[in-house]
Amino acid sequence: MCNDNVFFTKYLIKLITLTLLWCCSLHITLASTAIATQTEQLLDDYLELIVDNQPDAITRLEQILAQLPQDVPISTKVRAFSYHIRNHLMYQQTDLALQQAEHLLQLAYAAGLQDAITEALLTQFNVLMYIQEQHAMPQSPRLNIIKLATELNQQLTQTRDARIRYVGHILLAEMYMHQQSDYETALTHYYSAYDIIQKTADNQTVRRTIHLLEHIGRMHLSLNNPALAYPYISQAIDIAIRHNIQRRLALLYLLKGYTEEQLQQPEQELASLQTGLVWAEKMQEQNTAISIMHNIGLYYQQKKLYDKAAAILNEALRKSAALHDTYNTNNIMMSLGIVQVKSGNQQQGIVLIEQSLPYFRQTLDQAALHDVLGEVANSYQQAGLFKQQADTLLEQSQLTEALFHTGQDERIQALQKQFDTSQLAQKERQLEQENANTASQTEYKSLQHKFMPLLVIAILCITLLLWLLCRRRRFWHSKR
Repeated sequence: MCNDNVFFTKYLIKLITLTLLWCCSLHITLASTAIATQTEQLLDDYLELIVDNQPDAITRLEQILAQLPQDVPISTKVRAFSYHIRNHLMYQQTDLALQQAEHLLQLAYAAGLQDAITEALLTQFNVLMYIQEQHAMPQSPRLNIIKLATELNQQLTQTRDARIRYVGHILLAEMYMHQQSDYETALTHYYSAYDIIQKTADNQTVRRTIHLLEHIGRMHLSLNNPALAYPYISQAIDIAIRHNIQRRLALLYLLKGYTEEQLQQPEQELASLQTGLVWAEKMQEQNTAISIMHNIGLYYQQKKLYDKAAAILNEALRKSAALHDTYNTNNIMMSLGIVQVKSGNQQQGIVLIEQSLPYFRQTLDQAALHDVLGEVANSYQQAGLFKQQADTLLEQSQLTEALFHTGQDERIQALQKQFDTSQLAQKERQLEQENANTASQTEYKSLQHKFMPLLVIAILCITLLLWLLCRRRRFWHSKR
């Protein structure tokens, strides 16, 4: 009997010890999860803030990094430092950004966590994209951006986090579109990102949807497909208005106006541009306001109101120069040069055109450069500079061959149809799911009404049986 008691006591102590250890482990796990969740929420808040207030957002991120717990999960740490690295790019600190991106990738590989590896890899990819856009790409096979793009695409297939997969496909799409002029591959990545975003419902879903629709629209505009671009841009505006996301409205109305110009809808174009200018001034988006003024100048040019066009273009040029806005400055110089040529000031106009043309050759993708060269050739013709016109047309024809005689346009049209079909099927599935949910709820309520009386009867029977059992036990004990 004594041995049994000793055995029982030892067993009980062991059981209590294991239980306490399990409770401690559970507490640590829950605490770690809580820390990660809290930090992830702070990073989500940072993303919201950086859209509207970059300086405050950067300060907030520095605070998050300073207070980052030692035991925070590696995926959260990689995400936080990824944002920190991207902030270096805002200040043109490319060497520092690249160095930290490589260190972050090593950290992620050492941890062996797939999502962390992918996020670190896309951060390095983002840095290299920026460096290449600035035409300062280091000459190193290890940093070959196409090779890195292939690796990133492979890693995305193994990544679980929807946010990381979305960002990865967006970056790949932009690289293939702007740096490789591979619009077919770019569109494939945009559609992959769209599929991902349709399955999420966090606080970034709406903004990401707007961003994605805008960029798909931009790509179709680059390929001279305004009819395909228009629905995406209009949908982006509708979503932004519906969700009161005002920060993107000026730019979206600018794109809408440009698309309407391409569709030869001048009245709608001017209305969109004027609406966009109101939003740009309201949101104090000076660069966007300058771009809209530029497009209003182009509208007047199309109407052959050259004095009005020159006036607003000169005003926009002064503002862009004051802001050191290289893109708008060169863009406006080109347009102002064309206006000068059309209004009879050929020599002055050609000077402006030739000053800005090298910038476009260096920065534009093939489709956009193709359009610019067409306008330049027309200006040379009007100025009587036929040799320069011939040279420009030859350069344009080479781009035409690359762009429109490779079958890419037809494949993009096929991709668009496939995407439209997929969208329609998805909407039908959503509708079916909603109908099924409604039917299930109705059926559930009906079953509730049917079984509630039975449940009440069952409870009463069980209660009665328990009462009888208690009475019987009392009777039995009284007999003893």
